[in-house]
Amino acid sequence: MSPHIIVRCFSFLLPLIHAAGAFQVSPSVPPDAVVRSQLLALQNDDMYTVFKFASPSNKAVTGPWQRFGEMVRTPPYAALVRHSRAEIMLTVSSSDDTAYRCLVQVWPDPNREPAMPAPPFVEYWWDLSRSFEKDSPYQGCYMVDGVRPI
Repeated sequence: MSPHIIVRCFSFLLPLIHAAGAFQVSPSVPPDAVVRSQLLALQNDDMYTVFKFASPSNKAVTGPWQRFGEMVRTPPYAALVRHSRAEIMLTVSSSDDTAYRCLVQVWPDPNREPAMPAPPFVEYWWDLSRSFEKDSPYQGCYMVDGVRPI
């Protein structure tokens, strides 16, 4: 098999590889960008990237990213996986810029099996805070503390 054919065969993976590795956690990244990155990863069923934005306390509760992925793929979070569309509807920030909450509407993929909830959209609260763990690579970064269905 020629190298040209091999490259062409795997070229369809490049957008997924790029999407998964393109966004990095950084103190300069605003909280809405963190939420949008998680939503994009959820739409692509990329649990490794979704987990990357979870706060240390969130990770301690949910376990390794594989277990986290299993949890997200079950109700009440399953509507997030491979959703067709999502919008941030409302945002609230603390006055000291250390906490952020947003209301997200998610439209499940209508063609997904098993079928998702009957309403046209599902709502979730995203809760984020800045990480202030000393000597952590995430110090000063917005991280996701939790996502709660409404």
